[in-house]
Amino acid sequence: MRSFYVIGDSISIQYGPHLRRMVAGVLECRADREPDLTTSDSESLVGTYGGDSGTLLAYVEAHVEKLNGYDYLLLNSGLHDIRFDPRDGSHLVEINRFEANLGRLLETVSGFGTKPIWVTTTPVDDARHQSLVTGFERHDADVVAYNEVAMRTAHEMGAPVIDLYRFTKNLATQLYADNVHFTEEVQALQAAFIAGALFALCR
Repeated sequence: MRSFYVIGDSISIQYGPHLRRMVAGVLECRADREPDLTTSDSESLVGTYGGDSGTLLAYVEAHVEKLNGYDYLLLNSGLHDIRFDPRDGSHLVEINRFEANLGRLLETVSGFGTKPIWVTTTPVDDARHQSLVTGFERHDADVVAYNEVAMRTAHEMGAPVIDLYRFTKNLATQLYADNVHFTEEVQALQAAFIAGALFALCR
């Protein structure tokens, strides 16, 4: 049975348990990782919290021997990269650095023989986010811009893309449980969408 490993932001940690259940018997989602920083729930053991693209890249480069045992790496970053400081107009990771990190990341993963699969960053409701968070902002326009860069980079390097942004954006339901995280219903729908994409890629 082919195996995959998830390295992404807290969105992936949340849909992860649903995804593991949905692919059971077809794909193996292994759980041999460090404890998750965002939750103590053992059911979330589906991968690693990757943070921004620089952190994600550093993790992969530091764990090549572990990660090359998987058939697929399901990768995601961007929600932290786009964190915007209105005081100086800067992002946590500017888009050119984000692009460079992704190129190096995908090259590294492909180099050790594991297939990278990129998952786009999920939507942000600007007004909702800014009403619930102080100190920094997030903007959906930045999500779109960073996703476009990520998809172009992935396509240039032959990595499949699962467009979770568009799928989530098109859902006709209440999406958010807080500033950027989703309701349990949406998490399950996201997992089902990703599971379907994985089944198609693995055939």
